[in-house]
Amino acid sequence: MSIKSGASAHVATSVADNSVDSDAYVDGSIDADHIASNAVTTAKINADAVTGAKIADDAIDSEHYTDGSIDTAHLAADAVDGTKLADNAVDSEHYTDGSIDSVHIASGTIAMDRTTLTAGTNISLSTNTLNVDDAFLINDGNDTTSGIITAAGFTLSEAASVSIGTPLLPSTDHTYSGLSAQMLAGGAIAAFDLVCIHTTTGEVVKTDASAVGTARAIGIAPAAISDTATGTILLQGFIRDDSWNWTIGGVIYTSETAGALTQTAPTTDGAFVQVVGMALSADIAYINPSLDIIEHA
Repeated sequence: MSIKSGASAHVATSVADNSVDSDAYVDGSIDADHIASNAVTTAKINADAVTGAKIADDAIDSEHYTDGSIDTAHLAADAVDGTKLADNAVDSEHYTDGSIDSVHIASGTIAMDRTTLTAGTNISLSTNTLNVDDAFLINDGNDTTSGIITAAGFTLSEAASVSIGTPLLPSTDHTYSGLSAQMLAGGAIAAFDLVCIHTTTGEVVKTDASAVGTARAIGIAPAAISDTATGTILLQGFIRDDSWNWTIGGVIYTSETAGALTQTAPTTDGAFVQVVGMALSADIAYINPSLDIIEHA
């Protein structure tokens, strides 16, 4: 076949299968229009070839994540807030021990049925008041004794008792236990002075066995009380002073020295004898004044 010079000609070229490789392509010549639908599979994409720059904003949704593929390293700090947690999604196993403090507990949210006290547990209060609506300290278990504390006072059931622990004040000087009252001093009272009722209403003064008006002791002051001040009077119980040197088991009397205790009964004519207690040890006295007095003649 011959082609004449200057004549227009169309030549059909036949290309064999698989004869064109990547070297024959002009760079950038294969655009989206020349790629068949679904022709590019993951097997045709190099590892790490698709970067964030090649992904449109908001293009990847949750269905494209492998279960468990998002770990804490891929979460921004403070990225998970309350709006991202489903209701009732966080249970106790997700709390760090001790992480729930008083700041995170709403006022009035802890009811008694949510509270358990075990042996050795103490209740600490920020004030000196514990308010309860009804009876408190009721023991309805298998113990043989029970008691109730209400606003009206302390009530014991039948066969119940109040016990002062033993051994009694074994190691601490200037301590006491027992029944006490707050009373007004009608004069200066020193620590460990016996006191009696004063002729002035509501006041106590030092006991003095020398005269009938001051001879009946009602108790002992564990600490000094200034004149016109209010202080503690032990009416019945146990008290310790390491400066004492009692004869153990011996009776203790009021003294003709104001406020003093003695194991020698007054012998002066006109003085009054009153038993106020007994010596439990050389430095511990059991105080339980008898209101009976005997005049020495």
